[in-house]
Amino acid sequence: EWRAEAVFDARPVLGEITVPVLLLAGDRDRCFERETVVETAALIPHCTLVWYRGRGHMRTAMDARVGRDILQFAHANERARAARSA
Repeated sequence: EWRAEAVFDARPVLGEITVPVLLLAGDRDRCFERETVVETAALIPHCTLVWYRGRGHMRTAMDARVGRDILQFAHANERARAARSA
C-alpha cells in the first residue's frame, strides 16, 4: 500500500475539488512529510489544515480530538452554506 501511495500523484486534480476539505495531520508523521501536507492543503480550494502537535500518522488518526474537529468543521461549513443561501 505504501508503495502505491508513494507513486500516486493527485496534485493535478486537487484543484478540482469543489467541497470544503478538512485535512488533519500530525507534525511527527513519518508517512507524509510536512512539505507534502502543506502543498496538498494549498492545492485544494477551501481546505482547512489542522496540525496535531506531537502526533505521528496513526496517533493522529486515533486522537480524541478528531471527532470534535470534524464536527466543528462540518457545523461551520453548514452555517456558512446556510448564510450564503439566505
